Amino acid sequence: VRMNYQYRAFGIPGLGLKRGLDQDLVIAPYASMLALMVAPEAACQNLQRLTAAGFGGEYGLYEAIDYTATRVPPGQDCVVVRSFMAHHQGMGLLALDHLLRQQPMQRRFVADAEFQATLLLLQERIPHAGVFHPHESESAGTRTASAETETQLRI
Repeated sequence: VRMNYQYRAFGIPGLGLKRGLDQDLVIAPYASMLALMVAPEAACQNLQRLTAAGFGGEYGLYEAIDYTATRVPPGQDCVVVRSFMAHHQGMGLLALDHLLRQQPMQRRFVADAEFQATLLLLQERIPHAGVFHPHESESAGTRTASAETETQLRI
């Protein structure tokens, strides 16, 4: 049986506009490659596990492994998305380059005068309060901060 797998973006359920994303369970190996830049040992171990589990092909690890029950055929644990997206492969290679060669692409950009003018924007702090309000079904069972400790957002 061959599936016509439709590509779509996967991400953080609470940030997505589509409801029910918290029910999806999709593993994207290139995300582990990107994680090499922030947690190299854990990411490397995960990449080794994915490889040992047979989630790789001729050009590296496959695009994704989908464990979402509604999309997995009966009798199978998962569906392997056996494709390779060049931009994901490229991001992974740059993450490896970042780790193994002391950030060469980052140094290349920082050396450019026009890019230097925007570096302060990249250092902007992430606000502790936000305007996102999750859907009721996604926030069920989570506790909310009391009015006394909640940070008010200034508009």
